[in-house]
Amino acid sequence: MRRSGPNLDKRIPIMPAGSHGTSNRGKRIVGTGVRKSTKLQPARRASNRSSVNESRPSRTSINSNMDVDTESEDELILSPSPRRPPQGPRPVSPRKRTPCVTRDSEDSEPESQISSPLRLIRSHTDPDELEACNSFPSAPGLGSRDIGSSDFESSTRKSLPKSPSRQDSKDHAHPVQAPPYYIHLQRPDFEKHPTLFFSDGSLFIQLAKMRFRLHKTRLANTSQFFNELFRLRDSSWEQVLPMEISLESGDAEVTTVVVEAEEVYKIDLYVLDNVDLDLADFEMLMMLDTNNEMRYSPDVLPFSTLASVLRAAKTLRCYEMFTWAIACIEKQWTQPSYLVPIPNAWETFVLARKYNMDISITMRALYELLRIQAEDDTRARSLPSDCFLKAREMLNKAWVTITESQNNFVVPCPLTPRPEGTVPLCTSHSPPDIGRTHNELVHEHIFKQHLFDPIGGLEALITMEKAWRVAGYCVTCIHLKKSLWAEQREKMVQDLKVFYNEL
Repeated sequence: MRRSGPNLDKRIPIMPAGSHGTSNRGKRIVGTGVRKSTKLQPARRASNRSSVNESRPSRTSINSNMDVDTESEDELILSPSPRRPPQGPRPVSPRKRTPCVTRDSEDSEPESQISSPLRLIRSHTDPDELEACNSFPSAPGLGSRDIGSSDFESSTRKSLPKSPSRQDSKDHAHPVQAPPYYIHLQRPDFEKHPTLFFSDGSLFIQLAKMRFRLHKTRLANTSQFFNELFRLRDSSWEQVLPMEISLESGDAEVTTVVVEAEEVYKIDLYVLDNVDLDLADFEMLMMLDTNNEMRYSPDVLPFSTLASVLRAAKTLRCYEMFTWAIACIEKQWTQPSYLVPIPNAWETFVLARKYNMDISITMRALYELLRIQAEDDTRARSLPSDCFLKAREMLNKAWVTITESQNNFVVPCPLTPRPEGTVPLCTSHSPPDIGRTHNELVHEHIFKQHLFDPIGGLEALITMEKAWRVAGYCVTCIHLKKSLWAEQREKMVQDLKVFYNEL
């Protein structure tokens, strides 16, 4: 900056203003030194001059917009040109903003150390724009990269609010923070099955608030019920709620059940609550259908598993699974021996009558119920009381008739009897030995044990071949006795069939 007149080589440095943020317009700046150079030398140069935003007034623009008036050699008055009107909001610099660091007032630099060009820029900038710039983390055009990190931080500390000290924080309580927002999600009214919920399943099946995710193609191939349900669902152009489908029950009656169908997450959901189907039965059927190793395992499955599969397969018309379950149950109940009782007699009797199993399975289950006697199975009370008592009396009477007299155990011995006073070749030739053997082997051993189990008692007599030999009976007599007892056993079975037809 030059002036006309004498003492052209005087250099007039610009002294800092009295307070931060005060405009330099109309103030008198006094020069204190004379140098040969007439250019203004600022106390501190700004770093990265080329990065200053063009919209901000540069040092050159400040010099060009100022008129220098001289009253004396030692005084210089800078008269700035009229202020430009604001030209709208400044564009934000695309560079990465540097956040301002707020410090306490005792750590900030004094106002006198702020560079003169920066003071002039602040003095010629619209206060509204300057306040808007200070509100950003890094003011556009006046960032730390444009003017210098130290100059920018020192110039903005005064404009930022003073951070509270530790003493202030002790005196004043912390502001009450708003409680966090909690999203209360409504708990679903169903539960996912722990194993039968496949991530790649194509549909949902819900029964008794238990949801399964299964494969549509596999269900359609296994169950005629689901095959018809899916066909009706696919043939409808819009959702049909509820959907009606004919369902064949276990008693060979055709009833109409209502299946609710809807869409959840773009996947069909079928609710089977209106179907006469138990959750445990459906679960066991699906587990056997998805795990073929259980079906072809040589180990005998529990009767409860087979019964569940049988009921569910009949309800959902899974004919292959139904046939397999019946074959497994018949295998367990077609034991030739009556000496070993078979459990689950009542369940087998009900299933055998309901699903028309072989008559031998039904008769064996009925006999197991009749010989329970004093074990007090309350489930057998659902049978007609008069028929049940009549059948039990029939069995008891037949057993007493067979075992009450020793003459019923006498068979014609083919051996020639010996003379009196000699040891007989067979006990059949000695009436006293026949009575003694009958009391020891029949009355004292098996009579009371098989009082309501005559078929089992006759089979026990047949298996006592060694005891009869020890008693002195010949091989021919033992064979004839066993044939006689086998005929009596078959006669009791036929009488039991007559009783079953009366139920």
